[in-house]
Amino acid sequence: MSMRMKRTSAATLVFTALYLTAGCGSDSDVVLVDTAENTGATGTDGAVDSGSSSDNATGAGSETIDSDATGNEANNGASNEASADTDNNELVSPVASEASEALYSVRFVASWSEETHPVNFPSNPHFSPLTGAVHNEQVILWEPGQNASDGIEVMAETGGTGPLLNEIQAATDQGYVLSSIEGGGVAESPGAIAVEFLVNRDYPLVTLVSMLAPSPDWFVGVHGLQMVNQNGSFIDSVTVDLNLYDSGTDGGERYTSPDEDIPRSPIGLVNSFPSDSDFLEGQPSVGSFIFTRMQ
Repeated sequence: MSMRMKRTSAATLVFTALYLTAGCGSDSDVVLVDTAENTGATGTDGAVDSGSSSDNATGAGSETIDSDATGNEANNGASNEASADTDNNELVSPVASEASEALYSVRFVASWSEETHPVNFPSNPHFSPLTGAVHNEQVILWEPGQNASDGIEVMAETGGTGPLLNEIQAATDQGYVLSSIEGGGVAESPGAIAVEFLVNRDYPLVTLVSMLAPSPDWFVGVHGLQMVNQNGSFIDSVTVDLNLYDSGTDGGERYTSPDEDIPRSPIGLVNSFPSDSDFLEGQPSVGSFIFTRMQ
């Protein structure tokens, strides 16, 4: 944040005195216009840790820059500590010198197999196309304990992405979403797929889902994953183990159970009877999302 004080000239004081003397009595409205210019950093959603050494090349979270300084060390050996007029000093946030956006890749590594989940393992094991969004805190596309939207229901039951993308577009129109994320599916599990996306400081959250198929309404995903750390820096990488969720929209208990529409119940981790599948509280994990900053 830059703090500057405007000096009031002698001429301005004289003019003001003449103006008040010239008949502006107690019935006159005096309007004070603040012409100070706000030079604070914008576009950051989190608090900046000014003590972080990783965000500044000098090893300090912030430094004072004197516009009259020559860069030479003082004769007493002090390291670049300027003592010039404070009107010319400017405090530079470590976040201000960083990029305003970051490019990420997410790699979906599916480990689900007959070896990891032997109970009633189906033929043609696969995952639907990766679908999600980069967004801010004003929208929640899904989360455990919340009833599934129409888009999440269709994705979890059929792998279809159209209704969910429509919901994402509606949130985009409201200013809550920066962009959708659309990737391929894992055609045969085990397998892997990757997709890239941009994040910025105003839209630092990622939501991403994929249906485990065949299944009644089971899916994997992340919701509101934060890509900016507490220091205000973009994270370099994060790996999320994928436990299996039930959207609460189908009553089937096995991978290939027939459709059984039920009143919606909150999204939760899959819990099966031992004779139906291996899942208890969504485990064993069926894979991972590996998020890596590209630039």
